[in-house]
Formats: sequence, structure tokens, C-alpha cells
Amino acid sequence: LEHNATGLEHTFGQPNEADVGDMEHTFGKQEKVELKTTAWYHADSGRQQLEYAAQRDLQAICETVEEMRARGRCLTGKFTNDPEILPDRKFPEVLPFPPEMTQLMLRHRLDEDVEDEDLEEPTFPGCKAWHRLSEFQPLAGGTARVFEEGNPSHLGRIFPGHLENMYLVEALNAVSLRPKLARQLFLCFDQQRAVYILSLFKNGIWMKVEVDDYVPVVEGEPLCCRSEKFPHVLWPSLVEKAYAKVSTLRDPKRLEENSGGWLAVG
Repeated sequence: LEHNATGLEHTFGQPNEADVGDMEHTFGKQEKVELKTTAWYHADSGRQQLEYAAQRDLQAICETVEEMRARGRCLTGKFTNDPEILPDRKFPEVLPFPPEMTQLMLRHRLDEDVEDEDLEEPTFPGCKAWHRLSEFQPLAGGTARVFEEGNPSHLGRIFPGHLENMYLVEALNAVSLRPKLARQLFLCFDQQRAVYILSLFKNGIWMKVEVDDYVPVVEGEPLCCRSEKFPHVLWPSLVEKAYAKVSTLRDPKRLEENSGGWLAVG
């Protein structure tokens, strides 16, 4: 049996005479995958690089929030992941996720014969607004935290929201049993200014994801999953929001090509 290795460019170990940057990963029919057209977020090479970039963005966002607050344009003193509300000149790599109903589901127009005005606006029964998770604090007596204080052996159960995304809820329940792993999902955050920067593994790479604390509300409850200790504990809801953000194809230069949205996760 003669094995022809010329048609298979998948190698194990160090490549001999190939430039890793130009290597094509193929099985059977040779077809080059253009990563630049399929990658959604820049992937840094390790935890250290992610943490450095996260701290840089956190500082830039907080500085912008304070500047806008001093000008009277950000009275709440909290981050909103929308360039129309909070300019992103100091953090241009942070992709927007504005708290708008259109973000529930983004559809890019595949059929050129269909006009934009003919596309129905995305809706979810009972969902008419977005509220900050911190707005649920009055129910918690002002004690809401990303994680509960102390060093518990587990972080409690995670309850589903209004989406059919039990795969995500059960994954978070498993992570909840390992508090250290749950905390490692957060690179850094500033709860006072509602800035949260997470690290999620998707499409084979670790992604740095920046979010605020706005979530869609359905009949007075968050659309997303939540801790059994909500509104005292916020981390599961923030993780789902970050996952919803990375589940959306976003191209700030070609907004008409964006697709996905929060409903895409369930």
C-alpha cells in the first residue's frame, strides 16, 4: 500500500520546510481556510497577554466614563457598550454591544431583492426593554456582587432564564463547583462603573470580551440565566451576556454583514 503524503498537509510536531503562518490545514480535498474572514475576535497567545490587554482596556474605559461624567454626559458614571453613548476613541478594539432590542437577533441581508424595511424587527415575548443588573440591587439591599464574599466550596446553582440554552446553564453549573475556575473567567472588572472583561474559549481560541451590565428583561426578570443567589450574585448572568456577544459576528466596518445576537445562544 503506497501512501501519498503530498495531499495531506496536516503535520504533527515541527513542520520541516513550511512557514507556519502560511500552512494550510486540509483533509482530502485541498481547500485553504481564510481565518481572517472567519475569526470574530483577536486571540492573544496566552493568559498573560489577555490580562495585560484587559487591564489596558479597563483603564481606558474607566477614564472615558469619568471624563464623560465630568462633562455631564454620563450622569450614572457607568459604562455602556455603545459608541453612540460612550465614545470609544481610547478603546477602539472593544466591539460594541448596545442595549437595544435589535441586538436580540441580527440578520444580515442575504437576499438582495429583500429591502431592509421588509425585515421584521427581532422580538421576544414579554421583552420590551434592557435594564442594568445593578438596577436589581434594591431587591438585594445594595449587596449585589459579581461573586459572593468569602471562599465558598461552591458558588451555588445556576437557574436558566427564558432561553432554551440548558447546555450553557449546565456548563456553568459544572464550573460553579470549581470557584477558582469561575473566577478565572473574569480577567478584571470595575463593578462601580459596570465594566466587566471576561475570557471565553470559543472556536478553539481564548477571547477577551468586554461587556456592561445591561440585560434584556422579560416580565421583570433577566432574559439570561442567573444564580440562585440573584440579585446578590451576578457572575452567571454576565458570563451569558459575554457568550451572547461572542456568538454574534460583528464587523464595525460592515455593519450590514453582522449576524447572530443574544437569541442565537438559545
